[in-house]
Amino acid sequence: DIELTILQSDIKKALLMMDELEQVSIDELGIDPELEYRSPDLYQLQLWRGIYSRVFSHGYRLLETIARGFHSICEKEGFNGKDKIRFLTAFVQQIEYERPGGAFDLFHPVTALDKQFGDCDTKALLLHILLERMGADCAIYWSSYYRHAMLGIASGSYSGAYKLHGGKKYYFLETTMPGWEIGDIPPDVKQVSRWHLMKLIRN
Repeated sequence: DIELTILQSDIKKALLMMDELEQVSIDELGIDPELEYRSPDLYQLQLWRGIYSRVFSHGYRLLETIARGFHSICEKEGFNGKDKIRFLTAFVQQIEYERPGGAFDLFHPVTALDKQFGDCDTKALLLHILLERMGADCAIYWSSYYRHAMLGIASGSYSGAYKLHGGKKYYFLETTMPGWEIGDIPPDVKQVSRWHLMKLIRN
């Protein structure tokens, strides 16, 4: 039972950022517009990596106080590294799954905390921020084929489904609902080759 205090000024910043993101051009995201015709899948991958990276960077800054609060809880409870990951994963998984709609069908992580609902990529980005602020190495899994997103966590101490990136195993983690463990992959999206791993750039 965790009570969160989210400043109205931060909520406004999050909403404004998402409004501004809708106006960002392909050029500003650093994507060759001709790629949309030459390789539509690669175009979509680069597009969403650019969108996610901007939301991740902005959310990373706005969620500093919230992340410190979670860190204090973990210290008080004496959680080790795995305990922290399980704790934060359980917190994000219990947030109601609901698609937010809008241009990107994506909430800013601060908005998801305020409204207590979000979709797959919204919740994956939220957990990504919280875990990285705890020192974990994370990535986003994205699939145009499945129209779904999950979190990836780099570790050598888990088992289950993963992909290699930079010599590390990034294990899949489903964030949409409670009960999924690290390395679990839902049976309706289980073909690992259909998934792309995105390392987001924070600026």
